[in-house]
Amino acid sequence: MLIWSLRIWFLLVFVVQTTVVTQAMLHESLFQIPPVVSSDVWFIATVYDAYFAIIAFALWVCARERTWVSRVVWFLLIVVWGNVTMALYMLILLFRLPTTATAEDVFLKRGEPHV
Repeated sequence: MLIWSLRIWFLLVFVVQTTVVTQAMLHESLFQIPPVVSSDVWFIATVYDAYFAIIAFALWVCARERTWVSRVVWFLLIVVWGNVTMALYMLILLFRLPTTATAEDVFLKRGEPHV
């Protein structure tokens, strides 16, 4: 049940984030955010909050991965693409695990199956 629940959750995150980011990119450049928004204290706080979480997840991925190449590639992809890449990483991991896997298999083990 855990594995299927996580698969559904991360599939939802992947689809929604990809859709939202694509719509945003088609509507407006990231570098055209109005100063009234980009200078707002809550906008700044939210960006810091998001990137602290993104970097924490990226470091967890680095701990799971076996080679420096995969660590660097995943770290950069996660930092650049955020939740889209995080959800993709988790989907790859979760679909490599049997449906009987435990939370320990997902979150704690460094061994197989790595992504």
